[in-house]
Amino acid sequence: MNIVYNFGNVDDLDCMSVDVHGRPSDETRYMLGNGRANDGYFNQLCIGDTFESTIEIRAITTILPDPEAPIEQRCQIYEQKENSPNSELDCLRRCRMELIRKLCNCTAPSLSNFVYDPKELNNYPLCDYGLCEIGNSTESKEVKEWDIKCRGQCAPECTQTRYELTTSHKTALHPQEVQLTLSWGAFEYLRLIQQERWSFTKFLSQIGGATGVWLGLSVLSIVQFLTFLLTRAHKKVSKRKQTGVDSVNYNNNNYGNRRTSELSSGTAHEMTNPSNNPLGGGIAKNPFGGKRK
Repeated sequence: MNIVYNFGNVDDLDCMSVDVHGRPSDETRYMLGNGRANDGYFNQLCIGDTFESTIEIRAITTILPDPEAPIEQRCQIYEQKENSPNSELDCLRRCRMELIRKLCNCTAPSLSNFVYDPKELNNYPLCDYGLCEIGNSTESKEVKEWDIKCRGQCAPECTQTRYELTTSHKTALHPQEVQLTLSWGAFEYLRLIQQERWSFTKFLSQIGGATGVWLGLSVLSIVQFLTFLLTRAHKKVSKRKQTGVDSVNYNNNNYGNRRTSELSSGTAHEMTNPSNNPLGGGIAKNPFGGKRK
């Protein structure tokens, strides 16, 4: 890229800046706050210099959104949907537009592209900065609390790309010329993706929460119900086994003996006496009623 300025048409010129992330203006540095990585950005591209820069991707990281994480560790997935911010910077701009509406009851012209519904301009027309006197309100406690609220709503994107720039410059041949040469370096970079893993404890907690919401039950209630069913089943099985054992023992004790009935002759003692068994040993009773001589 080679730019030549005509100083006869301009009165004042600022040095240019380049943002590899594709962010449109320098306000990114001020909106994103302190402590953020400033990679992929270089400024002070002033007239009369020639710049050569090599761009390399250092890493691409993807983490999972966790609303319960601390605010400095949260991230957000910005989807390309209509009437919604497409990036963290767009979210912060929309929030800044809401702040100006609150202070001046109008819409800033520089942020009018974030008006999702044209009917909003009926209630908040474009601002005339000559009629909007903010004064020292930007340093008030209310504005600072508003900025904190915006940063809580507009978390960084879950997929982050980190660049590494190597820049060198020298004096240009023409004092009204700015020359910039960008080239890509190696395309090897680190790719980190965070994936969700379910532990046994988390699995049980998810089941307990779902059943508690939809069925009105708790894990303790389910355990008590299962314990009740198993106890009843165990009692029935134990009772059946005990009945079977008693029946087997009774049959074994009366094996080979004649049972007493109402039509049979003789007493129960006689019928159950082993000596009365015709096939048994010992002295048997005479079936003809006579006594053995």
